[in-house]
Amino acid sequence: MRYGFFLLISAFLVGCVTTHVNEGLKALKGEPVSAAFQVLGYPTSRMSMGSDTLYSWSMNGSGVDFIPQRAVSTGLVGFTPVTITTNYTEIIPTSYSANIKILTNEAGIVKGSSWGGQIGAVQGCSGPLYKFAVEKRKRSAAAAPAKPSVATLEPKTQATTERNGTLYLR
Repeated sequence: MRYGFFLLISAFLVGCVTTHVNEGLKALKGEPVSAAFQVLGYPTSRMSMGSDTLYSWSMNGSGVDFIPQRAVSTGLVGFTPVTITTNYTEIIPTSYSANIKILTNEAGIVKGSSWGGQIGAVQGCSGPLYKFAVEKRKRSAAAAPAKPSVATLEPKTQATTERNGTLYLR
């Protein structure tokens, strides 16, 4: 039961990180590459391909994984067989790596992006990326023109002309 709860929480956190990174990268599309620099910092590499430029951010991290284990021992106490079950957690040092790539056009506008690797390496940038996506949505909502309500719409009148017994609408 205890391990099930741990796995549920882990799955939730992994889902959040993935969603935040995906939303943030999607929000960068159409923005100047300087916005990506503000969110992610300066890239670790840059490569020109024709008129396009590919920026790449490599991230590495380390941590520990907690792996639940169970050991079963059997033996004799006197002439009585005994089985002992021991539950413990093995702590394993782990290294993480990930890569974010952003493609821009000749004007430096983000055309697309992708990322791959382990969640542990992109955790640090998931928050800033998600914050950028939320702020962009707010700016877009504030800049959108107000939609007129049905009550304020007036029917348009159309002039008609009759030629040779045919009715034309303008």
